[in-house]
Amino acid sequence: MSQVSLLPPSPNWNASKACSIIEEAKLFVYATNESLILLNFDTFQYVGCLTGHRDRVNAVEACDSLCVSGSNDKSVRCWDLLAQKEIGLLEGHKNEVLSLAWSSGKDLIISGDKSGEIIVWNRKANQKSKFSLLKSPIYCIQGSPNHENTFAFGFQNGSILIVNITSDLKHKVLYNLQGHDQEIHSLSWQKLSEITLDQKWGLLVSGSRDKTIKVWNVSEEVAIKSITLPQPSQKLTEQQKSRLWLALSWLPGSNKIVSSSFMGNLILWDLDSGKPQYRWFGKGHNRSVFSIIISSDGSLAFTISMDRQIIQWNIDDLRPRLVLPCLCLGVHSLDISSADPSKLALGLGDNTIRIWNYANRENPFDSILLWKGLKSQITCVKWNPNQEGLLAFGTSIGAIGLMDVYTERYKNFHSHHTGKVYALDWCFKNWINKSEANEKDENGLFIFSCGADGIIYFSDTHRMTKASVNVNELIQNENPEWVQSIKGDLSSLPHRTEIAIHPKGKYIAIGNKNGSIEVFELPSFKVVYHFIGHHDCINRLQWNYADDSDSLLASGSNDCKIMIHDFSDMTKLSAIVSIPTSSCKKILDKHHNGVSDLSWSSVDHNKLVSASFDRTAIVWNVLDGSPIALFRGHQGRILSTKWSIMEADLVFTGGDDQMCFAWRPSQHPFLENLENTKRISKKLNRPQERSISSNSSTQDLTSFTESNTVMDDVKLREHNRKHSNRTGRKQKTKNLLPLSTLPASRHSLQDETLEYIKRSKNVELEKAMEFWNRSQPKNKKPSEDKDQGDIEPSLFSKLLFGDRKEVLKIVQREATNHNTMETTATIAGLEDINLGVPLDFWSNNFSSFFERTESSPGFTPQDWLILALSPSAGRDVWESNVYKMAQKLLMKNEHHMAVMYFLACGSVYEAVDTYRKANMFREAITLAKLRLPQNDSLLFDLYSEWALQLESQKRYEEAAMCHLASEKPASVQNALNNFARQGDPSSLRISASLALLLKDQSAEERVSRYQEDLENRLGNLSIPNTDLNEQAVTSEKSAESIEIDLKLTTIEDTNLVEFFEGDKELERKGKSKEILVAKMEGELSNFQNDNHESLTICSNLMEDQHTPGVGTELGEMRE
Repeated sequence: MSQVSLLPPSPNWNASKACSIIEEAKLFVYATNESLILLNFDTFQYVGCLTGHRDRVNAVEACDSLCVSGSNDKSVRCWDLLAQKEIGLLEGHKNEVLSLAWSSGKDLIISGDKSGEIIVWNRKANQKSKFSLLKSPIYCIQGSPNHENTFAFGFQNGSILIVNITSDLKHKVLYNLQGHDQEIHSLSWQKLSEITLDQKWGLLVSGSRDKTIKVWNVSEEVAIKSITLPQPSQKLTEQQKSRLWLALSWLPGSNKIVSSSFMGNLILWDLDSGKPQYRWFGKGHNRSVFSIIISSDGSLAFTISMDRQIIQWNIDDLRPRLVLPCLCLGVHSLDISSADPSKLALGLGDNTIRIWNYANRENPFDSILLWKGLKSQITCVKWNPNQEGLLAFGTSIGAIGLMDVYTERYKNFHSHHTGKVYALDWCFKNWINKSEANEKDENGLFIFSCGADGIIYFSDTHRMTKASVNVNELIQNENPEWVQSIKGDLSSLPHRTEIAIHPKGKYIAIGNKNGSIEVFELPSFKVVYHFIGHHDCINRLQWNYADDSDSLLASGSNDCKIMIHDFSDMTKLSAIVSIPTSSCKKILDKHHNGVSDLSWSSVDHNKLVSASFDRTAIVWNVLDGSPIALFRGHQGRILSTKWSIMEADLVFTGGDDQMCFAWRPSQHPFLENLENTKRISKKLNRPQERSISSNSSTQDLTSFTESNTVMDDVKLREHNRKHSNRTGRKQKTKNLLPLSTLPASRHSLQDETLEYIKRSKNVELEKAMEFWNRSQPKNKKPSEDKDQGDIEPSLFSKLLFGDRKEVLKIVQREATNHNTMETTATIAGLEDINLGVPLDFWSNNFSSFFERTESSPGFTPQDWLILALSPSAGRDVWESNVYKMAQKLLMKNEHHMAVMYFLACGSVYEAVDTYRKANMFREAITLAKLRLPQNDSLLFDLYSEWALQLESQKRYEEAAMCHLASEKPASVQNALNNFARQGDPSSLRISASLALLLKDQSAEERVSRYQEDLENRLGNLSIPNTDLNEQAVTSEKSAESIEIDLKLTTIEDTNLVEFFEGDKELERKGKSKEILVAKMEGELSNFQNDNHESLTICSNLMEDQHTPGVGTELGEMRE
C-alpha cells in the first residue's frame, strides 16, 4: 500500500442520487451521514472527506470539478472537489432538501425539498428564485442533456413534471406525465442519438415504488413502454418484497436500461424489441440498490446498496470489477491475527464482525462479514494466538463468545458480564496453573475478560458451559493484607476497566476507573506493582512483546496521558506494593482528550502508536518520549488502533466516524507547527468508555485541557453540581456555602494538614517539621504561597477539622455574605428566597430569621416560607405533616427546602442524610457539626464518602484531609497516597513529611522517593559551563571565571545533597550565591511555567548547601 487505504463509512440509504462520478478527475463521490467521501474512480482508494453539513446528506451531483449536495439541514452546499473545500452555500429551504440537479449548461442548480418547494440558484450571478409546483415531496430531479435548463421532477405522489427555467429564473411547466401511482424513485434521460425514438426530447425513463418502469415519449406525454419487474423468489417475505427501491439509468449510446430489482439484483433491459428483453447481472448485492451511475462510455456502472457495499461493475460481462465493503456505527475494536498476520478483525457497532484480508494485492478490500446470530454491538475482538481462524469477541450487553471465521459459527460462554465488555486477552493453561484448568490439554487456552460491571473473569475455552472464575476473588484471596490496605473505606476492589496479559505469561496488568494500575504475578496472582499516577479512567494497557524489551507496559487514560512503566528490575518494585507510586519511566503527553487505544510496533520495539478521542493518532519514540508521526484523517473519535505485524510502516485505526484507515507513519510526520496541530474546537460527546454512569457528558475539546486543572475542576464541580430526579433529568441546586467552596492553594492545604496533626496527635514533630520547613522554598513567605483566587485558604480545613464554634462562625459568615450580596434562588417554586434563610435556620439564628419579614414592606413568598416554619415548637400532628412535606420535597430534589422541614420537625439525621444521598457532603458535614454530637459516627462516615468523591474529582489534597479526619482503618495510608498522587515534588514532600509526623512505616521509603525525584529532575537540567561563566563575567566584571559542575549526589548517612565541586572556591570568590541564582533563573526560564515548584525547591536546596550542618541533621532525620 503506497497511500492511505480505508474501509469507508456506509453510503446513505433511500436516495437515488447519493453518489456521483467525475471522470476527468477520476473521482467517485458519495454521501454518508452528513459528509461526502471522495474515492479514486478506478481503485476506490481514499482521496478525502468533505464536511460542513449538520445533518444527513440526501443528494449529491457533480459537474466538472464541482459538486453540490443537499441535506436535511435545509441547505445546499457547493464544493470544489480538487481543492476539497466548500465554495458556496444556499440557504432558503424550510424543509429537508431531498433532491437536486445541475443544468446542462452548468449555470443553474435546482433543489427540491420535502414540502415540494423548489429553489433555482445561479451560483455565479448569486441569484435565486423560489417556487412550488405540487404540494408533494420531490424525490428526484434530472436535468435534460438535450435541452438546456429543462428538468424532470419526480414527486412522492407519482407525478412527473417537465419544467423549463428561463434565463431570468422564471419557470414554465411544459409537460405533465401521469402513470405511476406511488413515489418516483429514479429518473433518467436518454441522450439524443441516431437510435433515439424521440428525436426532439429524447426518451425519459422512470422507476417507481409501484414496481414498474415506464419509458416516456415526453412530447406526447405518453408512456410508450411499461415494464413490470420479474417476480421475486418465493422465499422472500412480504417485508423483503416491500423494501424495493427501483433505481435505474440509461446505458449511453444504446436503447438499454440498467435497473435494480428485488434483494439487490440488477437487470440490463434491451428496449429495441417489442417486448423488452433482459439479462441478470452476476452476484453482487444482496439488499436493495438505491443508486446506479454509469460512465460516459457505458463500460462501467457504480451502485450503492443497503448491504453497505459499493460495487464497480463491468458492463461487458455484467460482473463486479471491484467491491468496496463499507462500515456502520463505528469501529470499536481491531486485532491482527498472529497465526495469519494478513487478517484484521474489526468489531463493529452494527452487531457484526468484519475480517479484512488487507494483504490481498488483487483485491485490497477483500473481506468477509460475520453477522448471523450476533445481536448486539461488538465491543472487543481478540484472535487466538495459536489456532488460525478462531476469534474471541465481547459485546455491548456483556456476552463473551468464540467465532470460527471459516465456518461462521460461534458459541457464547456460560458466564457473562452485566455491561459492555471492555477488554479480552488469551492466556495459556500453564500461565495460570489453577485447578479450574483443563487437565487434558497442556496447551489449553483461557479467555480473560473485563466488563463494565468491574469484574474480571477467566473462562475455559474447552468448558464453555462451565461458570467462569472471578479473578477479583482470586486477587483478594491471594493478597488479603494488600487488598485491605487499598480498599480502605470501600466495600470492594476498585472498579476494573482494563486487563492485559504479559506476552510470556509473567504478569497480568489491571487498570481501574480511578486511574490506578495493578500488576500481579502469574500464576500466584501476588501483587507486584501498584501505580496511581493517572488521574482518570484507564482505557488501555499494552505490554511490549519484544524479547529484548518485554519489560515495558504502556498505559493510556482519560487524563490524556500515556505512561510507560519499566519492569526490567522487579527488585525495585517491592516497596511499590505497599506504597503505590506515581512515577514512571516516561510520560507521553500530546493528546488533548482521552487515550482510547495503544499498540506497539512488532518490528521497531521502541515505537508506540496511540489513538485518542481527540480524533488523532500519534506514533511515539518511547526512548526519548518524542512524537514522530501524527494522523488526522478521522472525522470522529478514534476508538481503536493496531500496528501491522507484517509491515513496520503500516498502522490501522478505526473510529466512531465509521472509518477504518490503513496509513503509513512515514507519510504523516509530526509537526509542532500550530497550524498543523491545532486543537479541534468542534464539540464532541466525550465517551465515558469505562464509566459506570450512563449519562455521557458533552465537552468542548478546546477547553478540555483547561478543565483538567484542579482549580477549574473544583469551581466547575462545586458551582454546577447536579442531581438526578426520578425522571432521570438534571436539576441545578444553588450552593449555600460559596466562600468555603472556593479552593485554597495546594500548599495551604498541606500546611493546614500538618498543623492539624500537630494539634491532634501526640507525636514528636521536630525532625519531621525540620524536614518540611527545610525542603520548602525559602524565598517565599507563607502568605505568598496562596492562589490569588483564595478567600481565606484555611476555610476548608476549619470546616473539616474545626469544632462546632468554628463551624458556626463559618455559617454565620456565609449567611452574612448572602445578605450582603442579596443572593436569591427559587426553592420549591418560591421565588427570590434569600440563601441566608436556610443557614440561619441551621444555626438557630431566629433573630435574623424573623428580621427578614420585618424589614420587608410587602408580603413576599419568603414571608410565607417563614410563616410556615414559625411554629417549630410544634405539636405532634404538625410535626408529622412537616415530615411528610419534607419527604415530598425530597422526591422533587428540593434538597435545601427538604432539609429545613426535616430540621423543623427534629429529624436531624434525615436532614443530614438528604445532603449525603445527594453527594452534597460539604453541606452535610456543616449541618452535622452544627446539629449532631461532636463524635457522632455519621460524621466520620461523611468524611470517608467525601474523600472518595474528592478523589474522583482529582482534588487529592482535600481528599487526603478528609481521610485523616475520618479516622477509619487505612485512613492514614489513603491520605499519604492521595498527597503523593500528583507525583510532583510538592506532593512527595508533604507525603514524606506527614509519614514522618505519624511515624508511619512507609516514612523512610517516601523520603527516599522524594529525594530520588529531586535527583532525577536536577539530573535532567543541562546547564553549559561556558554559559555560566559568561553570565558570571557579565554580572560581576571584577570576579574571576568560575567553572561550575552542577550535580546531585545522594549520600546515605551524613549528607542529603552535594551540589557543587569546588565549593570553597565559590565561597572565596564572593557573591557566588547571587551569581548562582542569577544563572539558574536565566538558564531555566523556559521551564518556569511547567516546573515552578521543582525549580523553586532546587534553588532553595542550593541555598541549603551553604548552611552548616544541614546534611548531618537530615541524615539523622532519615535514620
